[in-house]
Amino acid sequence: MSHEAPTAAGDRAHLRPVLGGYRAIGLALPPLRLRPAERPVWVDLPLTGAQARRWRARAASQRLPVDAWLGLLLEYQLVRKQLVRIAGPDLVSRVLETAGDVSLEARLAPSPELQRWVRLLGGADVSPPDDLPSVVLGERLLAQLPPDRRSAAISAAAGSGLEAEAIMLDRAAATYGQTIEAWAYLAALGAA
Repeated sequence: MSHEAPTAAGDRAHLRPVLGGYRAIGLALPPLRLRPAERPVWVDLPLTGAQARRWRARAASQRLPVDAWLGLLLEYQLVRKQLVRIAGPDLVSRVLETAGDVSLEARLAPSPELQRWVRLLGGADVSPPDDLPSVVLGERLLAQLPPDRRSAAISAAAGSGLEAEAIMLDRAAATYGQTIEAWAYLAALGAA
């Protein structure tokens, strides 16, 4: 978003004023590779060509970009591990049940960026090309992983097969303007 006013009448044809500047209208936005408001960090992974093809195929089966798919799975794995540690697998089931109920509500995410993210989670946007074996993930997720175990944790998340649960949780979270982590912990408090 540009904070400067357009300089000529023709420049304003594709801009509309919004709080803090101008936003382009009628122009294609670049595809999302990670959750809005995340600080991107690139990670180089030791992937074989076969692993990269499998990851692309699994992300494509969910109609998600590889980076978004991987970020969802990684965050869900981190949250799931904490919930199990707190109160066992039953708590994870109760949080997922709550997420399922929330995902049935007709609710609009609180910002255009999160609305776009929710559409992406529903398979509505086109997947961008990826940079495998490099991936872009949110800094807040990577900060929870020791650097020497990041590759293993990312690979484990990619192999988890928990896409449906991760997507359902993130759709519920995004409609409330929260991350999977924040939403799941709040839901866990209500379920405990």
